[in-house]
Amino acid sequence: MIKRVRFLKRKTLLIAAILLAVVVLSLVIGFLTYPEERVGLPPTKAPPSAAEPSFVPMPTPPAKTKEVTGAPIPSPTPPPESAVPTPPYYESEPIAEPSTLEIVERMVIYTAQISIEVEDVEAAAYRIQSIAEGSGGFVQRISISGEERKSGLITIRVPQDKFYEVLRQIESVGNVTNKEVSGEDVTEKYIDLEARLKNAKREEERLLAILDKATDVDDILKVEKELMRVRETIETLEGQLRYLERRVEYSTISVFLEETARPPVISNVKVVEVSTTKVTIEWITDVPSTSLVEYGTTKSYGYEVYDPRPVKEHSITITGLKDSTTYHFRVKSTAYGKTATSNDYTFTTESEPWIKIPEIDWGYPIERGLWGFLVLAQVLITIFVFFAPLLVIVGPPVYYFYRRRVRSKEASEEK
Repeated sequence: MIKRVRFLKRKTLLIAAILLAVVVLSLVIGFLTYPEERVGLPPTKAPPSAAEPSFVPMPTPPAKTKEVTGAPIPSPTPPPESAVPTPPYYESEPIAEPSTLEIVERMVIYTAQISIEVEDVEAAAYRIQSIAEGSGGFVQRISISGEERKSGLITIRVPQDKFYEVLRQIESVGNVTNKEVSGEDVTEKYIDLEARLKNAKREEERLLAILDKATDVDDILKVEKELMRVRETIETLEGQLRYLERRVEYSTISVFLEETARPPVISNVKVVEVSTTKVTIEWITDVPSTSLVEYGTTKSYGYEVYDPRPVKEHSITITGLKDSTTYHFRVKSTAYGKTATSNDYTFTTESEPWIKIPEIDWGYPIERGLWGFLVLAQVLITIFVFFAPLLVIVGPPVYYFYRRRVRSKEASEEK
């Protein structure tokens, strides 16, 4: 039995020694292999010395070269007047513009933005649509949104000669709160585009004439490439001219519609949770609005409690009241700049009891107790994490010497 106990002790000491050796070996290997250059981190670049220049010379740009494909083209001999001119054909000469320009009438783009308050947004939008279609125009965009208070935006295009007439008809739909009319004169821009278009078409005609006379393949390809560029320019200029013509022909009117603001409707005013010094008053409004309660011992009130949050279900708590006292109060709610006021109501606070039962707030000590427990737990966890490696390293040797001392004591007792 004694031999078996000694065997177990020796086995335990052997395991502890192995663990200690593994820990020590791991630490040694870690300290030897941790330098930055061995874990793939970029080496730190030393700052340049004062003798070394702090700039990097710019590379010399490569010389421009011209790539030539195919067989070399011999130098052309001076052609006769009827022959094809020498390339490049796409370098066109400037064309002189006409010395005089006749302007028949000014080209002006008219736009208008109007804000109107109406009783019914959908009915007003339908009426504006009818006005636009009746004048020969059309509706470009229409949108309506909102639940409690609807709003809408309708954009119409009308003929320029009916612009001011349509504008007056739209103003009669409701109460105009904002109006802005502007006109953009695009006459010079239109004339400039026309001149550029004429020059591009002349250049196209000259390139077509050159293309008919060209015989060399390279020359034909160059002329066709330039001809494609000129035609793209012509299409772009024609598109810009058509866009300006449409903008001038039909003016744009944007109308912002909004329902007329009205006071909120107050209902279901009631008093709840009446005590000796406190009372809660609740009521409902049809739209989100602010909350205010005026109160006092007479109908002149004198005190008020205000809540600026826009809500439909209102609740105001009044504190600091006197017991066994009758108070007058009324509620007010404001939405969209309009205020609604209720009738006068009353409530009576409860009487003060002869014996007061102290109110104890158990939440405070419980909260502090939990906080202290968490702090204590954090301290214990920190101590354990800090001393755990030390126990792993120092524990086995201490245990070994302790067991050795115990064995020596047991051996001396047996003797």
